[in-house]
Amino acid sequence: MRTRPFAAALLIASHTLTPAALAQAERAGCPQTLNPLVIQVEFPDVPRRIDSGFVRRNFLEAPDRYLREMSYGKVCISGKLTPRWYRLPASVDAYFVPWQNLKVDKGKLRRLVTDTLSAVERDIDVTQHDFVMVVLAATAREWGNQGLNTYPGLLGWADDRALLTPSGRKMKGGMAVYAQTANLGKVVHNVAHVLGGVRDGRRVLPDMYDQSLASASAEKAGPAARAAYIRSQIHMGAWDPMSCNMCLQRPGIPGFSAWTRLRLGWIEDHKVRTIAPGERTEVRLDPLASPEGTTLAIRNPLTATTSYLIENRQPVGQDRHAPAAGILIMLADDSIPEPRFGRAPVRLINANPTDPTLNAAAFDLSGQATFTDAVHRVEVRLVRKEGRVYVIAVARGT
Repeated sequence: MRTRPFAAALLIASHTLTPAALAQAERAGCPQTLNPLVIQVEFPDVPRRIDSGFVRRNFLEAPDRYLREMSYGKVCISGKLTPRWYRLPASVDAYFVPWQNLKVDKGKLRRLVTDTLSAVERDIDVTQHDFVMVVLAATAREWGNQGLNTYPGLLGWADDRALLTPSGRKMKGGMAVYAQTANLGKVVHNVAHVLGGVRDGRRVLPDMYDQSLASASAEKAGPAARAAYIRSQIHMGAWDPMSCNMCLQRPGIPGFSAWTRLRLGWIEDHKVRTIAPGERTEVRLDPLASPEGTTLAIRNPLTATTSYLIENRQPVGQDRHAPAAGILIMLADDSIPEPRFGRAPVRLINANPTDPTLNAAAFDLSGQATFTDAVHRVEVRLVRKEGRVYVIAVARGT
């Protein structure tokens, strides 16, 4: 096997460099290295139970590894932690934010942002960083939430004045706020919102869980709230952390779906096979997790705003945490900006409707191998599997 010069250099370096230096060497080959600022915040009434090493590992290093894999090496994170913890002037209750998005007291959230940035701006120019992450020395039970976005998020996205600091300077990208108990799924979920940004007054990368269904719960953060949140994952289940951002029903978090990666610009156009009107063809579909794959997604357009998107999920990398292996078929609808009241920008076609959790939604040769949409004259049929590659017959009516 030939080893590329850069990979060979890393192999040698791994025996001589410190972990931090090795990570820096790995990022040297990354086309886009992001530089977030992680602001460490504590409260006067909550004893701090974490240190900066924990924050670096969980909020910078782990998301960096995940995003490098999801972006096929296109995007990396090399951020900075504030050199000290900033103590806010009020108790944690003054900033309490429930996990249900539609029930958030935006006044309390604005106060949290204002008090944090007011303290930090005396020491650091936050506008020099690609985005901001605030890590609170409080649990989700104490603060009310595992994590959220202020922009693009609960403080808006149609008006970027939410990016202004108290002194009037404009931050880049956006801001996410986390409880210390936020896991990797929650961290990358919110970072992905920031990376997607805003276009034409809409978030490029919205949530995948149903916001209305989640917010209907009256539970506070804890086991009952986690169960309610899982019940809101009616569109994409546990197949994408934009849906299961805590992903507590899985041993870990899955990779991003093709829909998410396309929205973030991480799949090149030549790796998406688009089916033309009247076309009937066979396509070899590589695993979505494969950076060397020739075809990573199949798009079957229906109208100007709707299409079927087909991907191959195999237990490779983060997708070893996906519910199963097989072919996912998604219905994308670009006319829907956010997932509410049972409507969503993307949702899975369930190959096994008897399982409403969507854990068995994948099509496979050993189970449901054909999908037909008679209205739009679309047919998807799994022909055979060669290793981890599927050969799929796809047809589109005129």
